[in-house]
Amino acid sequence: MYWVKFRSHWVKSKFEIDTLNISVSKFLNGDTEKLIYKSPFDTVTYILNQAKPELSKFIAPYKGSENFKFVKDSVVVLDSKLFKILHFKMATGVMDIVVEHYWTSDFGVFMVHSSTWPNIGILQSRNQAKNREILGLVKAICPPFFKGKVKEIVPKN
Repeated sequence: MYWVKFRSHWVKSKFEIDTLNISVSKFLNGDTEKLIYKSPFDTVTYILNQAKPELSKFIAPYKGSENFKFVKDSVVVLDSKLFKILHFKMATGVMDIVVEHYWTSDFGVFMVHSSTWPNIGILQSRNQAKNREILGLVKAICPPFFKGKVKEIVPKN
């Protein structure tokens, strides 16, 4: 698994694209899923409660990770397949450091983006069918802020 990170430069109107290899461990206990994402730089853990998403937690070495909050759930249909998506925000109290996280049981946390800057991370794997589904979800739920840029960065199916 790996994150594909797109960072935009407003002045240059260009995207920088980077990849970050990660390992993902998944543990289930009833309605709660624990996901551990390890990279060469750090480890982050999500403890996501599907029945009561407001009880979900994000554990990371970053300041403000204790402010991980459930925003809403939604359902997206792709090729007759239903995906329940949980949307979270990690707000640090500073306007331009809000990070949004999106989870589905099929892929775990599959998209992370800034609420202010046009920076987005999309989970990918070596499985092209899964990648197409993830990119379909990204296109379906990406905030209007990114809509034009997502068309540029996400390959056509």
